[in-house]
Amino acid sequence: MASLFERFFHRYFSGHHNPPPVMPEGDSFADDTAVAPHTAPLYRFEEFQKMTQEADAAPVSTPAPARTTLPAAPFQHWYPRAPVDPLFYEWLLGFPPARQPHPQEQELTDSLYDLLNAELHQQTLVPRMPGIIPPLLSTLKQEHASVSQLTRLIMRDPALVGEVLLAVNNVLHHHVQKITSLDAAVLMLGEEGLRYVIAKVAFRPILNLQQGPYSRRAAPVIWAQSEKCGLACHALSSHDDDTAPFHAFLAGLLHQIGLITVFRVLDQEVRDPSVPFSLSFCLLLQVVANTLSTRIATEWDLPDDVITALREQIPGSEQTTVSSLGVLLHNADLIAKMRMLINQQLLRSQETILLHGLSAQEAYCYRHLDHLKLFDLNLSEPAPHDTGSA
Repeated sequence: MASLFERFFHRYFSGHHNPPPVMPEGDSFADDTAVAPHTAPLYRFEEFQKMTQEADAAPVSTPAPARTTLPAAPFQHWYPRAPVDPLFYEWLLGFPPARQPHPQEQELTDSLYDLLNAELHQQTLVPRMPGIIPPLLSTLKQEHASVSQLTRLIMRDPALVGEVLLAVNNVLHHHVQKITSLDAAVLMLGEEGLRYVIAKVAFRPILNLQQGPYSRRAAPVIWAQSEKCGLACHALSSHDDDTAPFHAFLAGLLHQIGLITVFRVLDQEVRDPSVPFSLSFCLLLQVVANTLSTRIATEWDLPDDVITALREQIPGSEQTTVSSLGVLLHNADLIAKMRMLINQQLLRSQETILLHGLSAQEAYCYRHLDHLKLFDLNLSEPAPHDTGSA
């Protein structure tokens, strides 16, 4: 009999372009020690199927065998040799996955299915684009936008004023005199710097909104991880000519926005938040969250490459190619989670095991993620003796 998870995805994805993912065999996540070094993390679950076999041989009458064409091999993401995702979701939910289904799982599955099929702009649980973002970004696109125009817009939001001044003074920490003029701060940050400050300040209330029991527990962690992921994306984009740094930052900052919506559903509908969910339902939450992030980004009219990268994080598709930003976002997300889990002593693993398979820049980013700043990142090639840790 098909599991709850499989029934949900055959139901939802039958009318969408993403094929339903394949469930893993068994439930190995009830005990972290059962997670082998190379098994999939929480949302991988046999993400890519094996290549098909060679085509049939040429007919006997043909003097030489016909050339056979194999389909392109599915793209394979990097994954750490540690159960990073199971531990991260255990942290968010407060419990490891249970062996038995939660009594409400079928009811919650129906609610999530209805949410995915609804018009998002009509759903009160789905966050709205912060009102200050469109006019500010529109003004920044103008070729001759004046400092006074930008200053007037920024002054509508006191939190944004404070963050702009803080950002400038953090960057110019070597200056003796503190910058207190908003005009001067805007001029110093410039167009690119303002984009980052605006995005960070405007989206923070959405990702850090604490409502019911699930959101209160998870939202601060999600926001902290999103900030680190955005920072890692921005840092690593400096080594990728195909990725715009601001777009990379946006993708990292907003990749968990669907998860916030999922937790709001749980806040409203779960009657007993002390009961853990089953592995199948945890998998379902992750894929629904990634799907919602993509739809929300589309609703907000974010850049096409950001939407594509978010869509590429949805498990279950057999992708033969993935965009540069999609790969970067995937790796930065895991790097940020590893850094947070290590900081909280929720993950204990040797650094060489965690970083196996990462580039020198990605390993450097992981080690120094707690200390990197958005405006003065310089991920130069680490020296051979550089083994610093955060």
